Amino acid sequence: MISDTTIQEIRESTDIVDLIGEHVELRRSGANHKGLCPFHNEKTPSFNVNSELRIFRCFGCGERGDVIEWERKFHGLSFTDACVRLAGRLGIITPETPTEAPRPRRKRRPRPVPFRPFPELPALDGGTEEERERLANLRGLRPETIASAIGSGHLGFTERDGERFWVVTDRVRINAQVRRCDGKPLWGKMKAQTIDDSWAAWPLASSEIRTGHVLLAEGGPDFLSAIELCRIYGVPASPVGVLGASMPIHSKALPFFRDKIVLVAEHNDDAGRDATERWRQQLSGLASVRAIPMLAGDLNDEIQAHGSGEVADLFFA
Repeated sequence: MISDTTIQEIRESTDIVDLIGEHVELRRSGANHKGLCPFHNEKTPSFNVNSELRIFRCFGCGERGDVIEWERKFHGLSFTDACVRLAGRLGIITPETPTEAPRPRRKRRPRPVPFRPFPELPALDGGTEEERERLANLRGLRPETIASAIGSGHLGFTERDGERFWVVTDRVRINAQVRRCDGKPLWGKMKAQTIDDSWAAWPLASSEIRTGHVLLAEGGPDFLSAIELCRIYGVPASPVGVLGASMPIHSKALPFFRDKIVLVAEHNDDAGRDATERWRQQLSGLASVRAIPMLAGDLNDEIQAHGSGEVADLFFA
């Protein structure tokens, strides 16, 4: 058991602004730092962090607490696990701290040409009106969907080597996928690329699940399509995107699915069906998984073939 003295040391020694600032873009506002709340969707910052009192508070949704509560709520940890994690940052040894020497990391195999990695998540902008309209038309989505995704931090635009790209990501910014604005492959036959050195298995928006149902989609266009169905057409679920049918759900994201009903927009191919089964096995005992087959191919194909209104009905059944 972690002692009260250690808990107090964690609370007093952890810089709450630095801790939260790793996941939320904070800007100084008087005695506080402010940013967009990671616990609910908002466009105007109502999330405050006070370095002197060592607390955070959202005046929009009411979430509040100290560094331990932040770690517990944001990462879905128990009180003890949150303390151990924070103690590790400070170099404090606790009874729960693993004593086994860490395994050496395996060297990565060289990436094959013509893969050209983005070195880090690039700075994102809201795109031009033409770029937003082009993306909506390219994917058969409504302009309101594109605006909503940009406003909530799940979609942005960026430039690299004179080319413009659209990027899907989420608020924790540890995974993202890049595609060209003109719809052409990035290079060679590669349609999309996950940001290099990211948590590729992290499902976008998994830490933002706020409903009893989850609409799990695969790939960037399908993630935007899930946002349209949930936000514009009223499907009562939280949109989540896995960036690749071969990807498992990252172990640190699994707690966010606890006690949820996960509706998988299943691709109509062997890879899609295999992905559903993989996620079903991972979530066994945590959540109930239901496959919703996409007969036209994938979720975005289904929307382009039949319209979002008709596709939304599939998730109300």
